[in-house]
Amino acid sequence: MTFVYLLFACLLTALSRRQFKRWINPITVFIYPWIVMIIFYEFKFIQYYDLTIKTHIVLIATFVLYSIGVLAGCEFGSSKAMVIKLSSGNKRAISESEYKRRMRIAILVTTVIGGISTVMAIISIIGRYGLNFYNKITSIYSDRLLGNFQADSISYIGSFLFIAVIITGMYFTRYGFHPVMIPLFILIVLRPFTGGARQALVQFIVMLAMPFVLAWKEMRARKRAIRKSRKKTRRTIILIAAAVILLGGLLVFVSNQRSAYVVNSSFHNYASPGFEKVIEKIPGVYQLYSYYVSPLGVLNEFLKSPDFNFGANSLFPFYNVLNKFGFGIPVQRYQKFYLIPISINVGTAVRELIEDYSVAAFLMIALCGFAVGSAYKKYALNKSVRSTFVLSFMFFLACMSWYMWFLRDANLIIALIFGCFICDRIDNCYISDEYSRMIPLQGSV
Repeated sequence: MTFVYLLFACLLTALSRRQFKRWINPITVFIYPWIVMIIFYEFKFIQYYDLTIKTHIVLIATFVLYSIGVLAGCEFGSSKAMVIKLSSGNKRAISESEYKRRMRIAILVTTVIGGISTVMAIISIIGRYGLNFYNKITSIYSDRLLGNFQADSISYIGSFLFIAVIITGMYFTRYGFHPVMIPLFILIVLRPFTGGARQALVQFIVMLAMPFVLAWKEMRARKRAIRKSRKKTRRTIILIAAAVILLGGLLVFVSNQRSAYVVNSSFHNYASPGFEKVIEKIPGVYQLYSYYVSPLGVLNEFLKSPDFNFGANSLFPFYNVLNKFGFGIPVQRYQKFYLIPISINVGTAVRELIEDYSVAAFLMIALCGFAVGSAYKKYALNKSVRSTFVLSFMFFLACMSWYMWFLRDANLIIALIFGCFICDRIDNCYISDEYSRMIPLQGSV
């Protein structure tokens, strides 16, 4: 089946490349993380159970329906080019430097608000685990899951860090580095230690990358047209490389810390002989591989005997709110564990939607594709700060759908709402000539 998935991916890539005129687009950003996960799953470095026919059907149906939804979303609305219309007075009254200044203020304010929660958590962790807390990630993680310790924080204000990350990515792609970004990167480095988990770090990395993904074609075009100085180009490359090395190294460090138990566990019962030798030398590889691949195994096991709990995942934040008013709706913060044969409880966004809506989940998948396609259409029409923010957010959800349904986290819903509000304020102050120009559309996009 691996060959079938590769062929399917090539067909969807060719179709989407023809439609969107770019390799990384609303379809490929969703498809390829899944395809790579399937390939690694079939390598069986860990002896996962074979995928059933039902799982293959669900996967193919997901790819097809999502792609149809994206194309339908791109057809929605006017097929003509749109220009953001600004009065000449507003357009000349505020300079480009003022526009950049307001973006920097947005980065700073959201970083400060979101950073309060992280700083509070780090202070309480130091109080419990000492200054060498960075070597006790496994203890922090297990104590949090068992309810033995919960770091101090203020609920939901940490969501503003997600806004800061995306706006930072947008600012860097347009104007380059600014020192206002430094506090944010410090908080990103500290965030995994507040709960001993990698999820927030992975979220930050992917969110930061999305504006680069969107602007890559335009950045290359500007480089060819303007021919900036080689010194500035080298500096940009060095900064990007440094960020990749730092965040990638941090992810590996956290994985190695979390894998302290692996050497003394029964991992050899499930690892292939060659992979076992690798794990003995680099235990973190086991964590990274299982983190990426295991959700597919959970989906596979879930489909053998599906549960049905209406809205248990997609409506989880709203159920929590209703329960505060005494509705008493059953909710489960942590999802059910499955033996695949290792014990894992994260099983892709598709598993969560099927649990929520049964067969109607496939309609939800198509609607998700429609939402991404519609967001891309708005971005292609005007490239405003808000449309870039929304599409970066949508790309993040699509790219990470192989892991879980991330909107079960109220923090991300809050980030989307307040992020749109903040970006609207920036757009209303000024839209530069470069980003408000008419964008000629090919076909429907």
